[in-house]
Amino acid sequence: MSLGIRRRVLAVSSTLVILGVTGAGVWLTADVRDGLEATMDAGLVADARGLAHVFGAGEAEPDDVGRWASLLDGRVIVAGVDGRIRLDSGGLPAGTPVTQVPGAYESFDSEHPEAHALAQPAGGPARGAIAGLSGPEGGYVLVIRGDAAVDAAVRRVGWQVAFAGLCALAAAAYVAWIAARVVSRTLTDLIKGVQAVAQGHRGVRLSPGDAEEFGGLAGSINQLAESLEGTVATLAAERSRFETMLERLSDAVLALDDEDRITMVNRGALRLFGFERAPLGRTLLETVRLPVLAELVRRARTEGRVKAEVDWTSGRRRRLLARATRLGDGGGTVLVIQDLTALRRLETMRRDFVANVSHELRTPVGVILANAETLLDGALEDPQAARGFAEALHRNAQRLASLLDDLLDISRLEAGQSHLKPERLDLSESVDLAVDSVLSKAERKDIRVLREIESETWIRADAKGLEQVIVNLIDNALKYVPEGSTVRVFTVPTDDESRVRVNVEDDGPGIDAQHRERIFERFYRIDPGRSREMGGTGLGLSIVRHLVENMGGQVGVEPVTPRGARFWFTVPRYRA
Repeated sequence: MSLGIRRRVLAVSSTLVILGVTGAGVWLTADVRDGLEATMDAGLVADARGLAHVFGAGEAEPDDVGRWASLLDGRVIVAGVDGRIRLDSGGLPAGTPVTQVPGAYESFDSEHPEAHALAQPAGGPARGAIAGLSGPEGGYVLVIRGDAAVDAAVRRVGWQVAFAGLCALAAAAYVAWIAARVVSRTLTDLIKGVQAVAQGHRGVRLSPGDAEEFGGLAGSINQLAESLEGTVATLAAERSRFETMLERLSDAVLALDDEDRITMVNRGALRLFGFERAPLGRTLLETVRLPVLAELVRRARTEGRVKAEVDWTSGRRRRLLARATRLGDGGGTVLVIQDLTALRRLETMRRDFVANVSHELRTPVGVILANAETLLDGALEDPQAARGFAEALHRNAQRLASLLDDLLDISRLEAGQSHLKPERLDLSESVDLAVDSVLSKAERKDIRVLREIESETWIRADAKGLEQVIVNLIDNALKYVPEGSTVRVFTVPTDDESRVRVNVEDDGPGIDAQHRERIFERFYRIDPGRSREMGGTGLGLSIVRHLVENMGGQVGVEPVTPRGARFWFTVPRYRA
């Protein structure tokens, strides 16, 4: 860029110098030629007058003409009034017409001749003058002299002007080069500074140049840089706050341009759709193969803001609430997607819970009402019948009490209000206590409960919670295995040495795979009718899951070959 500026400045200055010197040279040489020719004409006229006076006083001789011609450094011709040559220093014979002398054909008044310069050069590079003789015979004298001196003087002036022009051109070129170098250096510094400001470098300031204009420009750029840094800092802070808020949103947010290409996604979108990295530049349909979302974005372009609930079955079934909002002309569209799967599941669980509790309460309450009404209607008078109705009342009242206790237990566990106190326990002692509490029930069904726990297996758990877990698992097995079966409680080694795994295994009918995933849900029963006959509330296994998880363990169920089911749970091993 600096080279271009120097070339342009040099070209402009050189052109101006050449035009100025050329014009001055033309004018000066023309003026010098005119002055020299005028001076030469005046001298010729004076010489012609002098010779006219000399030759008019007496008869002129050829030697006189030659001598005067030599003195005047020219040609002298004496002619008569008839226009014929009398004497000629140039060698023309007497009687030759003067008109044959180039430049000597100017007419003049022979009676009153006045000396004057000839209008044209006398044959080539020469000038002349004519004057009339004052003698009695009359005639006139011509003086002709070459103008080579004028041409030489004009050439000298031309060379002097040319030399002066070259000197001026060299000086102008040097000054232009210096000026262009200063200007280009200053402009280069300004350009570098502006580029640094444009690239976002902070703290860049330009120093004012020598020229007042550059100083003002540098000051303006510095003010612009300060203003730009302030604006960028404000925008960066706003963007940081916006990105922080956006990243903290659990909802998925996608920004789309007018061609439905993704320009921004937040962490919620990456998590919801399982993206490993942000799919910027790809279309919505390429990324999320859900045509309903593309249709929602299309509607938002015309309606401004739309929303809809959609089902997404990629991987596992999900319920999504999508909102699409248009961001003005050319601003694209923002798509906010909320995962309602957990909320809808909770709503379903709440409805199921209310329905199940109502159903569980209806039977014992109905039995109690029926038996109470029967007793009031006269059954009290029959002692034998009254006792049966009273036992039914007691049995269903116990069922209600058990159901209410289980409901209170699971509500406290789910609310985090179980107040478990993990402590150092011997697992074998806890298993013995749990087995002893259900041993009478097992003996009535002729079921053996085997304990295969090594003594001094130290774990960290809540004593009452652990006992309830083991009791619920053994009781669950006792309900479903036939008479004469065996229930085993034993431990197995695990890959994680920090945990102890306890198995409760039976040789009953087992649990189908379709029920295993939901067996620990509240009120979930494989055979609802049979479970109620056995007095179950449907909450025992759900309580087991919550107790184990609150003590830092895991719970599960798996089949046993050839038949049976194995419930297992883990608890942390005690470390001193």
